[in-house]
Amino acid sequence: MSKILKINEMDDFTKEIAKDLFNRLPKSNFSEEDFLNYMKEKGSSESISKEVLSHLKSMRFPFSVKKSEKKPETPIITGDKLEVKSKALKTYNEETTLVVVGTIDQNDNCDVEITDDYTNFKILIGDRKVECVGANSKWGYESDGFISIMTLPQFEEWKKMYSESLESISAFLLPNFKGTIGITAEVEKDQFTDEFDLSDYILHQDGLDECTVYLTFPEGTQISEIN
Repeated sequence: MSKILKINEMDDFTKEIAKDLFNRLPKSNFSEEDFLNYMKEKGSSESISKEVLSHLKSMRFPFSVKKSEKKPETPIITGDKLEVKSKALKTYNEETTLVVVGTIDQNDNCDVEITDDYTNFKILIGDRKVECVGANSKWGYESDGFISIMTLPQFEEWKKMYSESLESISAFLLPNFKGTIGITAEVEKDQFTDEFDLSDYILHQDGLDECTVYLTFPEGTQISEIN
């Protein structure tokens, strides 16, 4: 009987803690893992923390779900250093996390017009061909004809309007990017040109209808898949 009483007392004790914490804990971007770490920092035992967590869940506390995070990868080099001519698209003098998306941006603009149909593009890092991390196709990154380079907040805004587009086009993350992103066209194997007009579709210009478009990045650029 005394054992049952102690169990009931413990249950009441952890319920009271849960009630108190319900109104004090952050209601956004706070996962179950964050909660257990919080309780550990407060000196709570693991058993009490789990009891309180159970009560909070039964009270429908809005714990966030943390998606598994992909570690940045240094893309695998697949060729030798090449002589590459490219046009500069954007330069970032301070480290900025960016997202490259194979479509228009949140303002219906873009940085590159490849063609007026679905196509692919690839990347060069340090003037070397590399494997396309997170590409939807072995032919490279898929695009509906456009490429946009966004900051992470801009991408979050874009997702609210166009998230379904990710089913048919590619997107990848450039964590803490610093440097210049360029664009080039491969007209023959390992032969590149920058003689094109960025205000028009690249593949519609003279002699470029069968070229492959590449984004260029500086040496050491890392890429992560978009979750």
